[in-house]
Amino acid sequence: MFLLPQPSRGARSNGVASLRDVVLRYPNADARRLVLAWLDRQVPHWDTVRLHNADDWYFVVREKDESLVTDSALAECAAQVLFGRQHAGLVSAMPSDFMFTPVVAGTRDDSGVIATCELSNHWEESPLRQFLENSISVSNWVELRDFVTQRFSDLVFGEDAFTPLMRVPFSMGLRDRIIALLDVLDRISAEVNTKTGSLSNCGEALREEFFVGGKALFSNSTDSEKCIFASGLTFHCPILGVSKLFPWHGKAKMGDQYRIHFAWPKPDPTQGLPVVYVGPKITKR
Repeated sequence: MFLLPQPSRGARSNGVASLRDVVLRYPNADARRLVLAWLDRQVPHWDTVRLHNADDWYFVVREKDESLVTDSALAECAAQVLFGRQHAGLVSAMPSDFMFTPVVAGTRDDSGVIATCELSNHWEESPLRQFLENSISVSNWVELRDFVTQRFSDLVFGEDAFTPLMRVPFSMGLRDRIIALLDVLDRISAEVNTKTGSLSNCGEALREEFFVGGKALFSNSTDSEKCIFASGLTFHCPILGVSKLFPWHGKAKMGDQYRIHFAWPKPDPTQGLPVVYVGPKITKR
């Protein structure tokens, strides 16, 4: 299910036309009337029975500040995720006030925050297509384990890789983040040359996008973490058949911190990328 936050209707910014401007310039008059009629209806729009009420208190967090979004598509999307146990995300216009992802939303009452969630938000075709492909019916960690081991053919999972995750309450948000992280690892694993172990141009682009920078989704543990948590970071490698340190990890934050530990670079370029741990953060101080 995708819910559309209302696009900005202000004046043009930096020479970029609003959605309404684009529609008004569309040459087909019939299509133009249909789209404008849809935009001009009372928003938000959804075709299912809504879960949240007009007197509920839903908010979105932007730059650490909360904004009220009750009676909007964003609020309904949050309600569907938090209480309807639905796989839901947002589709935003470009330009709009929602060109960022994830969107952090939640609900509260007079006593405080009840629950929050991260909503995937999309304004370009490629990420939206990937999100749709990941829209699955996995409803527990066992199903997730079975799903990803079958789907990601360029990854090799350790026998006990998902055991730590089994002790964590199931979360659709965490499920989706794990799938997204494993998808990146599967893609970059497929771009490793089987003879030289080097990355293709596409693989280098993936490495630059996801492995480089202070806020990279994948990073190496610090030297102090490798020393202090050496035992916790040591796993049996399903490729080499020996125990070794696995300090490289993907990051997921859903309230608590979660990690996916894997071998990098690939220990054997002719084999898949080993993934040995999926669960709560190991290097907690």
